[in-house]
Amino acid sequence: METLLRSLYKEPLPKLPPQEVAVANQALEKVGKGKVVEELTLGQLVGLFRTGSLFSLAKRHLNRDLYLLTNEQLVNEWVELRNRAAHGGAELDEEDVNVFLVNLRKLLREAGYLRPVGPAAGKLPPWWEGARPHREVREGKFSRDTFAAKLDEVMLGRGPDEYRNPEIFFSITYPTRGMVTLLTTVLERLAGAGGEGVLHLQTPFGGGKTHSLIALFHFFKHPEAALASPFGRQVVAEAGVDVPQGVRVLTFVGVGEDPLTGKTPWGRLAEQLGRYEELRDSDEARTSPGKERLRKLLSDAPTLILMDEIAEYAAKAVSPKKIAEAGEAVARAYQSQLFSFFHDLTEAVSSLPHCALVATLTTSTPYGEEGARAQRELGDIFGRMRKILEPVQGEEIYEIVRRRLFETLGDEEVRKQVAETIRRAYRELGDQVPEVIRSADYKKLLRAYPFHPELIDVLHERWGSFSGFQRTRGVLRLLAEVVEWHWKKKLPIPLLRSADVPLEVGGSGRTSWSR
Repeated sequence: METLLRSLYKEPLPKLPPQEVAVANQALEKVGKGKVVEELTLGQLVGLFRTGSLFSLAKRHLNRDLYLLTNEQLVNEWVELRNRAAHGGAELDEEDVNVFLVNLRKLLREAGYLRPVGPAAGKLPPWWEGARPHREVREGKFSRDTFAAKLDEVMLGRGPDEYRNPEIFFSITYPTRGMVTLLTTVLERLAGAGGEGVLHLQTPFGGGKTHSLIALFHFFKHPEAALASPFGRQVVAEAGVDVPQGVRVLTFVGVGEDPLTGKTPWGRLAEQLGRYEELRDSDEARTSPGKERLRKLLSDAPTLILMDEIAEYAAKAVSPKKIAEAGEAVARAYQSQLFSFFHDLTEAVSSLPHCALVATLTTSTPYGEEGARAQRELGDIFGRMRKILEPVQGEEIYEIVRRRLFETLGDEEVRKQVAETIRRAYRELGDQVPEVIRSADYKKLLRAYPFHPELIDVLHERWGSFSGFQRTRGVLRLLAEVVEWHWKKKLPIPLLRSADVPLEVGGSGRTSWSR
């Protein structure tokens, strides 16, 4: 490695303009403190390349890609290994040596010194030689909010780019069958071509409901961006109608509203339409305006209403805190008006051929019996309407995870060979491996790569039944940490399995292993 870096330092010098030669020489003087390049150790050589910005020079003038050497943690481990080997007296761990050799091979291949080849029979390349995570995952710059979609933030033009920016949103969103059906149904409705007027998304918390609402928001608020994506074009093709002009998109997010001091849901809708005065009396009296007044408010143009976590809003209205503030009679009277309003709203929307309402009921905060009662009441109201139960179904989770965590998966032929080799090995091992592992078929292995499908299935299906684990969102959060850890360690494994999940990933505070 030291010989390679010394050669790469000397090789481009004759090709550089005088000012860049001067920068390289200054970097050598700063790092070497009078030493010539032949006398520098591995750590000093890497420091020389960083100080003199020589990684970019090697790429520009020699077409040598040395990006692996920009991984500071990895290089520090190499320097430590080199020091133990050079100074003697310290036993080298065989796994550390093997990891170093795998990484050296990758570096030489990326730099163009080794010709890329397919995996030899019986030997599979590590997943990270081909698959490359998104930068935020590689560098561990994601937080709990990274995978938490928030409709109210998007409406205000705030939040992460992947949710706020419609172009980015549609580029990373996998068009699941449930989501395409949802958007197609709403498009048909707003275009006057039939379709249900009221839709109720009913999945466990973290199962993709809010992401689906944001997809609807961007599709009708920014149709140009939507139709520039394969996702948007698929929706229009299946609906067989164009996106109508001037769709009004109204939103109400229960988790962000104060039930007793803020505006009512009907006041918020009227406010977004610029017609608050029409419902001011009902808003200030906190009484439902009734079906006919709502119908008049919504009938002027194609209108889409998106309501998220309304059961939480209804439960919060009679929480101990609100009862203490306003009195139990006032709090419960308002909750009763809320249930009347949602009933009237579903009736009004159903009677308007160019109007659609999409709502989620699930609460993100436990409200005990009051929360359960609110969900029962609202469930009865919306239960008469069509339900799209699962925005994410079955093996669609594999593609969602891959698209959200990885910018590239590498060569398809290599992925196919990995899947086929592992499938064949499981078949040959027979009863030596558990049935759940042995039963993984070729297509599932290929769709889930670089994960073993059993890992994703356990998290999404088994862990998804825990109240504290948020289905798709929880899977993404945990696997992002797993990928970050393995990307930095560079262990020579072809797939990420359940056994490869390090217990210490929960120590970052981003994900909890408490269950």
